[in-house]
Amino acid sequence: MPAISLPGLSSGQNTNDVVRKLVDLESKPIKRWEKENNYHKVQIQAWKELKKLTKNLEDRTRDLVSFTAPFSSKRVTSNQEGVISGEANRAANSGKQKIEVEQLAKRNKVAGNKVAANTKIPKGVFAIVSGENRVDVEFAGGGLKKLKKAIVKYAKKVVAPALTRVDEENYVLSLQSIQYGESAKLKFLDSNGILKAAGLVGANVPEPPPSVSPIAITSTSGQGYRSERFAANKENPPQQGESGIVLAPGTAFYMPVNVVKIAKFSTLEFTVQPAADSSVPEYLGLGIEFKNGEGPEEAFRNLPLRDGKFVLNISSFAKGKELTRLIFSNPTSSNLTFGQVQYSVPGELQGAPPTNTIIPAQNAKLKVDGIEITRESNEGIRDAIEGVSLNVLKTTEEPVEMDIIIDTSKGMRMLKDFVAAYNDVIKFGKEISSSSKDNNIDLNSNINDENRNHDISEEYWNIKSKSGLLSGETSVMQLIAGLKTRIGAPYPSSTDPRFKVLSDVGITTGPPGSSWKQIQEGLLVIDEAILENALSEHPESVRELFASDNNDDNRPDDGLGVKIMSHIKPYTSFRSGVFATKIQMMKEKISENEKRIRNYESHLVNYEQRLKAKFRYMEQGVSRHKNVGSYLKNNYRYIFGKDR
Repeated sequence: MPAISLPGLSSGQNTNDVVRKLVDLESKPIKRWEKENNYHKVQIQAWKELKKLTKNLEDRTRDLVSFTAPFSSKRVTSNQEGVISGEANRAANSGKQKIEVEQLAKRNKVAGNKVAANTKIPKGVFAIVSGENRVDVEFAGGGLKKLKKAIVKYAKKVVAPALTRVDEENYVLSLQSIQYGESAKLKFLDSNGILKAAGLVGANVPEPPPSVSPIAITSTSGQGYRSERFAANKENPPQQGESGIVLAPGTAFYMPVNVVKIAKFSTLEFTVQPAADSSVPEYLGLGIEFKNGEGPEEAFRNLPLRDGKFVLNISSFAKGKELTRLIFSNPTSSNLTFGQVQYSVPGELQGAPPTNTIIPAQNAKLKVDGIEITRESNEGIRDAIEGVSLNVLKTTEEPVEMDIIIDTSKGMRMLKDFVAAYNDVIKFGKEISSSSKDNNIDLNSNINDENRNHDISEEYWNIKSKSGLLSGETSVMQLIAGLKTRIGAPYPSSTDPRFKVLSDVGITTGPPGSSWKQIQEGLLVIDEAILENALSEHPESVRELFASDNNDDNRPDDGLGVKIMSHIKPYTSFRSGVFATKIQMMKEKISENEKRIRNYESHLVNYEQRLKAKFRYMEQGVSRHKNVGSYLKNNYRYIFGKDR
């Protein structure tokens, strides 16, 4: 049985403590790599912050470079508050005009007679018409509250319903059009007497019969529609049957027709015949193609079967456009035959007159310099005065003087944002790239290959704290130097007066008398009085200082803003920019150090085991030698006597 060995028992030394100290000494590279990683992580944050600030400068500069930059923005003022308001663009002519508001546009509001709360209203369908909109409301029958809910469900984009309780037993139903103007006057078709029972309208005048005409399909050679969805299109073209166009299962086609101009409230009625062993589907996808401007546009709807027909309300999305093709589809498992398609235009609707008109439908009437105009809305009147979107707020007793003046507030704000963004980049860039903040420290002076442990000393990290996080980074210094160069450079100008440098518009690196140190800082300051005067008196000259078009291609190619954006772009590019590359490099260094740490930790485990084995062997040797010494000493006493 081997002898038991306790650390330090034989040698008298604390070998565990010795091993711990030796392992700790051996682990210094790990501490160095960990500190390096922590430092790299802080550097990544510095790169990210610089990237954010530079991107902000790029965005603020782009606002100035854009030809929509509001250096020439105008605004509308008047000599009387609360009568008119509006916005003016660059096309508006500066100057004063007289505005008289004779009447405002109003939304039509009608109300019924009072009706008992327990009145039973019959079920059925009624229609509400306002302007270009017609909605059919399906009502299941019931009281006034249920009727209001049905109107909200089907017609909330056309009318706003309300129920007013006039006494303990009676209510009044009222409706107000959503749209303003005379054309939005409310009309009702009440063939089932629903609205009459609710007290809202009088006797109904039957709807005149519509004008119905067939749509002629000019060719049976249809073009496949959504062939990625209807995969059978290629193998199964449409066929001409006895009763119409026959489509095979899983197919859909455009079918050409004679051009038809789509009228107000017009619809298309499709009739479909199924195969002998099947039935008409409850829903079917049908649509049209129509001309919208220069190019074609299409609308495809999933329509329900009603009274044996599929009805598509084409005027709701294509009124005034030209119908050029129909779209048929067959998603079923058997053939479908599409019969003649009917184009239906309803007659002039009289309907049922409202019981009470609370607010008549009314257009806005106003005079501009004595010229009378009418509009259906009080807001966003854009076609009366060139470049002006006008809002009328109330009627006037006498003309109001409207003045269109240059608006410098937007330009001032944008230029202030630009200066602030520029200063942020300059200050932060200088802070993180300085070699040493007291100008007498060399960060690398005490580091060499022979002294592996010096770079984790307090002195080393104290030196780092006295320098910028990105000290010595030439890319940061080039960014800052390039910005300063472009800020101070002159730029071509073709507009009088010729603003060629920033100081011409009151933006400088310091007011007259500033110290050389302040000027060297490169931070911009604004003389607001000079800048506002330049914006109000010569907005185009200010714009040209930042962005000018030298080759008449409607794209800015010169100017301060253009040059700054060109300088910044290589830094801020998402994947290949300088900032993205530097951040990736830091991440790779961290990853490499983490790998080194993992490998070195394995080495330390083995190193500690080897040390413990060696000390254990030493302890065993010392123990054996002590045992031999004790044996010799005892025998010596026995042979030569106790006293010898």
